[in-house]
Amino acid sequence: MAFPVAVTRKFGDDRGSSLAALISYYTFFSLFPLLVVLATVTGFFIRDRPDRQAALIHSALAQFPVVGANIEGNVHALNGNLLTLALGIAGCLWAGAAVSDALRTALDDIRDVPRRHRAPLWRGRMLGLTWLLVFLTGVIGSGTLLSIASTHGSALRSGALILAVVIDVVVVATAFHLLPSDRPPWREILAGAILAGLLWAVLQTAGSWIVTRQIQGASDVYGFFALVIGLLSWVYLTAEAILIGAETNVVLHRRLWPRSLAPPPTTRADLISVDEHAGEEHALPGDRLDAEAR
Repeated sequence: MAFPVAVTRKFGDDRGSSLAALISYYTFFSLFPLLVVLATVTGFFIRDRPDRQAALIHSALAQFPVVGANIEGNVHALNGNLLTLALGIAGCLWAGAAVSDALRTALDDIRDVPRRHRAPLWRGRMLGLTWLLVFLTGVIGSGTLLSIASTHGSALRSGALILAVVIDVVVVATAFHLLPSDRPPWREILAGAILAGLLWAVLQTAGSWIVTRQIQGASDVYGFFALVIGLLSWVYLTAEAILIGAETNVVLHRRLWPRSLAPPPTTRADLISVDEHAGEEHALPGDRLDAEAR
């Protein structure tokens, strides 16, 4: 039990719940610009097949149980000449990249990357846009597989669910490798990516029950805004699952267990954790911060 306790302690030390809330906030405001980009691009390349375009949008929104159907009817493609479309798509992508910025900041905080070593805005935004392409592709693929799993026989259903989990793991692993400023190697992030992918798949499977329960509990008080509460609740749980995977990687790679159950720090893992957390505040070359048990 020392390892999960250490992951929980690290999650609390890094204010993981606050980081997940921040990711949820930016995801909520990035979701619609990204869907507009998806609708515009698919409409441009497969304009003669509106049924396929609708299927792609539906597959992407299948990741959001219950509330996805309500969002789907409000997603419309941009119209205009090529210059107008290019400017519109660029603007939507820039707005949608806010979610990758929030995730990158959270991963840097979890990995205790010193502030003077963090990627500048332009580089982080370019990496974030690259990951968004992977994310959108994975979301469409996973959503399509989940739709197949819900409408076909047991054998095909099992295969589709396994492939959906694999896609989730690849999307999360790409984020863990590409977004942090210290660019950890693949072998270091694989265990946490698998855990986060499995948690994400469980949330997708149980998503309808979770979101419906949230909406039913809030609809009597908040009415229409209950859908917003349901969407934010779903995104928040998904963000927490991803951050728990990131915390698992750090604890496993740096051997940050066992941890003491109460202050003050008493174990080697406690002291290392406090020292690295202090080192995160290095802002200028030559700064030195040390943690010492007294």
